[in-house]
Amino acid sequence: MKSASLFISSFVIAFYCIAQCTEWLCLSLDSPWWTRLTYLLVHGSCLHTAVNVYSVLALAFLANARAWQGLAAFVVALFIPDCVLADTPIAGLSTYIYAQTGIVVMQSKRWVALVCANLILIAASFFFMDLFAVWPHIWCFSCGIFIGLITSKRLHYD
Repeated sequence: MKSASLFISSFVIAFYCIAQCTEWLCLSLDSPWWTRLTYLLVHGSCLHTAVNVYSVLALAFLANARAWQGLAAFVVALFIPDCVLADTPIAGLSTYIYAQTGIVVMQSKRWVALVCANLILIAASFFFMDLFAVWPHIWCFSCGIFIGLITSKRLHYD
């Protein structure tokens, strides 16, 4: 997972330098099917890119995320349902990051505090983002929590 995270981070930084966020690469309710792949790569600003890259690396190196968790998060971010999308285009790795964070925090002994901290972060993002752009984050984090819960040792009885 660490090698994949380094590759993803390098690719996102290179893609940011080549093609900054343009609406035809972003995901929205009426966007073409291929934007489900491209929206993960484009970012609106250098700060947006830096925060997303740091988060991907932190999940891999600090939280010791596993490869299957990264793959599950990618699938969740790829298949965001239309009901949580809006006309406002979204861009960036944050949906992937929220999905993977949801999976990883459920493996932790401090999962309640970590879930609450992430919910506060999502609530705070309501003030900095368009209201409709936050729903995909909530969807991905919720899916991540569900995946993390069903794969955690909490549900497995001896």
